[in-house]
Amino acid sequence: MSASASDRSANPTTGYPWVGAPLIGRQGAARRTAAGSRRTLPLLATLLSAALMTVALAPLPTPSPPLATARRAAPPSDATQALVLRTFGSTLGDDSVETSAVDSAEPATSADRVRVLVSGDVLLHNSVWEAARSERGFDFAPLLAGVRRPIRHADIAWCHLETPLAPPSGPFTSYPLFSVPPQIAAGLRGTGYDGCTTASNHAVDQGTSGIDRTLDALDEVGLIHAGTARTRAEARRLTVISRGEITVAWLSYTYGLNGLPLDPARPWQVNLIDPRRIIADARRARQEGADAVVLALHWGEEYQPAPTSVQRELAQRLTRSGLFTFIYGHHTHVVQPIERVNGTWVIFGLGNLLADQAGVAPGVDDGLLVEVTLRRRTDGTVVAGRPRPLHTRIVRDGGPHVILAG
Repeated sequence: MSASASDRSANPTTGYPWVGAPLIGRQGAARRTAAGSRRTLPLLATLLSAALMTVALAPLPTPSPPLATARRAAPPSDATQALVLRTFGSTLGDDSVETSAVDSAEPATSADRVRVLVSGDVLLHNSVWEAARSERGFDFAPLLAGVRRPIRHADIAWCHLETPLAPPSGPFTSYPLFSVPPQIAAGLRGTGYDGCTTASNHAVDQGTSGIDRTLDALDEVGLIHAGTARTRAEARRLTVISRGEITVAWLSYTYGLNGLPLDPARPWQVNLIDPRRIIADARRARQEGADAVVLALHWGEEYQPAPTSVQRELAQRLTRSGLFTFIYGHHTHVVQPIERVNGTWVIFGLGNLLADQAGVAPGVDDGLLVEVTLRRRTDGTVVAGRPRPLHTRIVRDGGPHVILAG
């Protein structure tokens, strides 16, 4: 089951002249055929696929006992470890690499030090929400319980909600045009998240109503958000969160929308990647008092562990501005490396947190929780410490759920 609808070879929703090539390659089911074809599927075929999938898929059995929170998966693959740690010149477990956000003895919060945690894609396929089904509806907390401890340990924890939310009783649809149970919002909040980025290639899968429902549901449970908007004023307003005496602005943008159009009356409803705009927004955040600016980018090529040339070009351009405290990415559904670019940490890809893409590509069950400590220096500036990755793994006994990997 693919993570996202086939992306077009151009990005008609942006019109940004800086884009000389799509930020991700052409994808979709045809990309994974034996012939290696990279032709994209027409939208009509994609919609038909969604309808057939909704009719044909029978509900999966409800998991019986609650999922264990203390279980650990097998260690992450050698390839995943190498991608994460190669920039540190070390192997998992060496003292020179901060590998666990949980085991540090530092106090969590002080006036001049804040622990920020970011994590991979929350991409709810039908098998995931069936695993969350209970007698009272849907309960996603057990599916996330295996990573609750490090998330709650952070001072600020951000998820990436890739799919729009449906009305509470549905109808629900999976790939390629997602509309998923809104009870995931309460599950994320209960796990310890403070906010979610929402700019993704699936943001307009359900049009304007999907965007509005999603943000309403996040507001209802107390999750702040960045990346999409219901009104022009909301689109203009920067998302800011404070802990102690440190104020952090959160920015979120996506490469495109799978060829689907924005509402012509609401061209501001999804933040699309334009480096000029991103830099201008970051500069405005600094001018309005943000001590730190964290940037989330929905970018890259699906299932590719190496950053594309476009990712690297964009990372170079953005970090040269000196405005960003650190940058991190989603969308590839596999882990990509952590590197320092022009003195700024860039976490290219966090992989998946909660999804079900079994058999699509190697590495789709791996993800990262990455903790970054922001600290204020004696000159008053706030800087990011070395990222500390903690590996996660999606397992499927009792239905897809996430646990900590060794």
